[in-house]
Amino acid sequence: GHGIPAGALPRGPGALRDAGPGGAGLPPGLDAPHGPLRRPLRAEPLLYLGTGGGKLLLFSLATPSSPEFLRLLPIGATRPVSAILPLPSVARVLVLADGMLLLADPLLARPVRRLGSLRGVAAVAASPPASSQSSCSLAVAVGKRLLVLDLALREADELEVQTREIAAGVEGISALAWVGEDSVFAGTASGYSLFSSSGGAGQRTDIFTLPESAGAPRIRPLSGGQEVMLLVDNVGVVVDQSGQPVGSSFVFNSRPDCIVEVFPYVVVAAESKVDVYRRRNGVHLQTVPIARRGTGVLTVASDGDGSGGEVVVVATAYKVFCYRKVSAVEQIKALLRIKSYTEAISLLEEFESDGEISNDMISFVHAQLGFLLFFDLRFEDAVNHFLLSETMQPAEIFPFIMRDPNRWSDLVPRKRYWGLHPPPKPLEEVIDDGLVTLQRALFLKKAGVDTVVDEDFLSNPPTRADLLELAIRNIIRSGLSLVFIFIELQ
Repeated sequence: GHGIPAGALPRGPGALRDAGPGGAGLPPGLDAPHGPLRRPLRAEPLLYLGTGGGKLLLFSLATPSSPEFLRLLPIGATRPVSAILPLPSVARVLVLADGMLLLADPLLARPVRRLGSLRGVAAVAASPPASSQSSCSLAVAVGKRLLVLDLALREADELEVQTREIAAGVEGISALAWVGEDSVFAGTASGYSLFSSSGGAGQRTDIFTLPESAGAPRIRPLSGGQEVMLLVDNVGVVVDQSGQPVGSSFVFNSRPDCIVEVFPYVVVAAESKVDVYRRRNGVHLQTVPIARRGTGVLTVASDGDGSGGEVVVVATAYKVFCYRKVSAVEQIKALLRIKSYTEAISLLEEFESDGEISNDMISFVHAQLGFLLFFDLRFEDAVNHFLLSETMQPAEIFPFIMRDPNRWSDLVPRKRYWGLHPPPKPLEEVIDDGLVTLQRALFLKKAGVDTVVDEDFLSNPPTRADLLELAIRNIIRSGLSLVFIFIELQ
């Protein structure tokens, strides 16, 4: 099957994290996964897996750290599974196996049934789900024809099927994707084309051709179906529903075997590893080794259209691994813990741009950054972040100015933030402790040991007097001290 994780950091801890201590081994006696692995478009946390030996497996992901095997449904020893499409609007799961379309119930409780009499189906895609309807449509490539099958759920769980042709004479379609209400993207060895699902036969728009060395076409809907990625060798070209290029292209480290989106990330599987890219700009963030080279194709899957998923699944030949998307807060906290301030700030800005972090949390992070930088003797940068925080209270800097306890101690909020910095103390003690840390770092550097101390400090160590003056000047600049002076005068 095909599956994988979502999200990660450029450096430091990644945004993809193993959801548990190990993967779920397949039940004894099963064939190695061959067909797709797919999270269903349903509220229940279920996972479907297809094998090369013609079996469907159902797992529960109620606890992603320990996937639970629920049921096995044989569909035929000579029917390797090549695609699985959950169809929640008609309470079915569509399976493409050995060129035939099969239907199963969502819990695999009953034998599969043939959908029509089509043979030699090369590719299939489902229309985006409509929550208020009991119907859906399928685009199906058979021979040189492109068909649409309209499915409607009737009484007594009966399924009504109507077939119509939207294109003829199109040879070699091996990839399909249905985007929006009307756009069907098709890929052949020679290029990509766009068809209208409602306009009848003949309405075809060629998007671009593929060079002979480009490999098999791959199409992946993105942004909840608003955009599409078309693969050209190791480059992912993003287009809109009309086939027009939008945004920047993705340049992958190698040609992907499988692509999924778990917003705000694009995750690809290739060459026994999984790579994570930022959806907005295509920047590579993380690599997750999964298996030894030469152990077969990896499969990656996420829930539905990837716009709201949290869990990504990776399947090797014999194991299924679950990864969860690490939250924005966890990623930033991990970077701050190892004093990767520049990366933490860059990540904060990206999450803010993607709307993945609240305004209150942004203010919280700026305050936490300010305290960390203050104890690292970077007073100007610290005050800059204090001023960017809308929730930090002026009284929080009182302990830097007056020794506790004092008559204003009760005004000081006892916030510990993430516990990454010591409790505030008089400015002179902050500077003395910082200079001791600086001297220790200089000694370690001469011994060839890397440290997290600012390189500018190591190359040009400041004096105590300079640091004290700099700290006082910046505290005054912040305006926070004016509140303290007013209270003191009162």
